[in-house]
Amino acid sequence: MDPEARLFRANQAAMRPLQDLQRIVDRELRRASRWLRGI
Repeated sequence: MDPEARLFRANQAAMRPLQDLQRIVDRELRRASRWLRGI
């Protein structure tokens, strides 16, 4: 495998947890804003 492909794969692997984290944060923020509007 060429270095560029390896770098791309490593980058993809690094990005996946970040995307999961972003999705979780987004969901929690929506829940919090709904809760705050409910007050």
